[in-house]
Amino acid sequence: MWKKSNFIDGAIFRKDNGFVEIYEVIPYFGRHTGYTIAHGLLNFNENNLKEVMEAFDCVSLSKLKEYLRMNWKQGTILAWFDMTCKNNQDVYRIIQGLFSFYNEVLQQIHRMVEYV
Repeated sequence: MWKKSNFIDGAIFRKDNGFVEIYEVIPYFGRHTGYTIAHGLLNFNENNLKEVMEAFDCVSLSKLKEYLRMNWKQGTILAWFDMTCKNNQDVYRIIQGLFSFYNEVLQQIHRMVEYV
C-alpha cells in the first residue's frame, strides 16, 4: 500500500519484505530547470547512517531514533534517499524529461503507481 510521506515533501513510498520503494519529485537545476522523478528500492543497510545523523545534527543513534520516532529506520531510508537525490540529481532519476510544474510531476507519480 502506497503512503504519502509526511517526512519528505513530494515523496510516496511503500514497504515490502524489508525494502522501501520510493518515488519522489526532485527539483532539477541544470541547463534547464524544472522537476523530475526519482525512484529507488532501498533497505536499511544501503543508507549511510553517519551522514543521516549529521544531517539531523544527531550525535548518537539514540538521538536519531528520538528525532525520527517510531519508524526511525523507515525515516532514515527516506532521508538518505532524499539527500542522495538532492546531491546527485541523476543517481535515481528515472525520467530524463523535465516537468515545468511540481503538481504536474506529482500527479504523474500518482498515476504511475495508481495512488489514490
